[in-house]
Amino acid sequence: MAYNEIVHNLLDFTFASSEEVRTALAQRLRAARLGRNMQQSELAAAAGVSRGTIHHLDRKAQCSFDALVRVAMAPAHGPYSLKRWLMTP
Repeated sequence: MAYNEIVHNLLDFTFASSEEVRTALAQRLRAARLGRNMQQSELAAAAGVSRGTIHHLDRKAQCSFDALVRVAMAPAHGPYSLKRWLMTP
């Protein structure tokens, strides 16, 4: 993917509130998980977090920064790492 294409596809959070950023990232996480036909419990186990943490990410866009990093780095997430969540669909 060319640099210009990557820059063009990044979400623009310039004027976004923290809630809008959290919501956008949480929506991408949920879409990525569902796109891989993963249950919340499966992603939680792969990331080393509780199913409740994944539930809070899915529904309320809330979790600790550590939990977000763990989920982003989860081996089961494959190509859906944190950098991919920042890309527009």
